[in-house]
Amino acid sequence: MTEPRWLTADEQHSWLHFIGVVELLPGALDTQLGSDAGVTHYEYLVMAVLSESPGRSLRMTDLATRTNATLPRLSRVVLGLEQRGYVERTSHPDDRRAKIAKLSDEGMSFLEETAPGHVAKVRELIVDALTPEEFSTLGRLSQKLLGRIDPEDRFGVHRIPAEPSTADAEPLARLGIGAPATRALAEAGQTMLGDVAGASREHLLSLHGVGPRAVGLLETALDARGLAPLQR
Repeated sequence: MTEPRWLTADEQHSWLHFIGVVELLPGALDTQLGSDAGVTHYEYLVMAVLSESPGRSLRMTDLATRTNATLPRLSRVVLGLEQRGYVERTSHPDDRRAKIAKLSDEGMSFLEETAPGHVAKVRELIVDALTPEEFSTLGRLSQKLLGRIDPEDRFGVHRIPAEPSTADAEPLARLGIGAPATRALAEAGQTMLGDVAGASREHLLSLHGVGPRAVGLLETALDARGLAPLQR
């Protein structure tokens, strides 16, 4: 019988700290989302995955895989989101036995309003606790571990581009400016942050649905990414 490869003292020390993060982080994110938005982290994840899918929709079986859940658990969660108007369920056009989950307009608006607080908590607990170099290293190490834990990329992480998008190609929908402002800007042909760089502040405020709060968030984002400010 092969002797077990017990962890060394240093390995045990590192493992216990790592498993502590794995066990405690979901609860911390649940607490923030529950307090600020009345949803669990898993409910938020379901809506976030749908928001980034073509047509904001996925088969229930695919959504279960992408969110690491059993189909019964996902069905219960989606039912709750459906009752709140955030998600819609329909039959697949080619297979009536299959169900499609789609993020509704109301769900997208909710997600856009909730995202800033969630991102702030992620920054507080993880991103800002590390230097940029440490955080990049964390990303590379996590990718290496996921290669073993999820070699088939069921969670979908490996489909995310390795290189971050340029600042001017950042979607406005991710800035938390709200659904009305996002729609108004899209109708004006402005969907990326670079589209509003150097634009007239007065013109943006003249668009129905774009208010001072949205413009303020755009100005902050432009300044943080070194893009041309709004013209006054």
